[in-house]
Amino acid sequence: MNRRNFVNVIAAGTVFGTVRAFGQVPTSPGKPAIVRAGQDRGGRRHHIVGGLIAFDAKVATADSSGGLFLWENIMTTQGGPGRHLHHAQDEWFYVLEGEYVVEVGEERHFLHPGDSIFLPREVPHAWAHISEGTGKLLGALQPAGTFEQFVEEFDQAGAQATREQLQALTEKHGMKNMGPPIDLAKLKREE
Repeated sequence: MNRRNFVNVIAAGTVFGTVRAFGQVPTSPGKPAIVRAGQDRGGRRHHIVGGLIAFDAKVATADSSGGLFLWENIMTTQGGPGRHLHHAQDEWFYVLEGEYVVEVGEERHFLHPGDSIFLPREVPHAWAHISEGTGKLLGALQPAGTFEQFVEEFDQAGAQATREQLQALTEKHGMKNMGPPIDLAKLKREE
């Protein structure tokens, strides 16, 4: 294995908390947790971004001792969150159903089922579900940070939260808002 492949294997393993040293498999701090289709790890589906995104945690922060938070987003309408960045977490998306556009820095990528994308920390990004029907994607943050708490607090704040309250919540959880969501009307004009 050359150095580049070794680095890629370590990077991939680190994202999923499965790095093996000399063939040793790390032990789990807890018990296995099964989360069935359509369910949330904590038993409660969250709705964020004005109810646009149904959000189900699949691997809770505590499951990995803070190393990973994994979720499934379910969307029945087009759109997505505003441009933002994570100060201390790398993010990863894997498309299960539907089509998405992801803007990372100055680059734009179109993703289809089976595609994934890695979003490095400190790089502004935005994404949107752009197909008709349902869109589903898996998302992961490594390390988990307090993103799981952010989702809970964001859901509790609901649509009545002011822009200032949402900005403070975002900053409290190690993120920075960088701009509006992807303009889907403009995106269609550019195609």
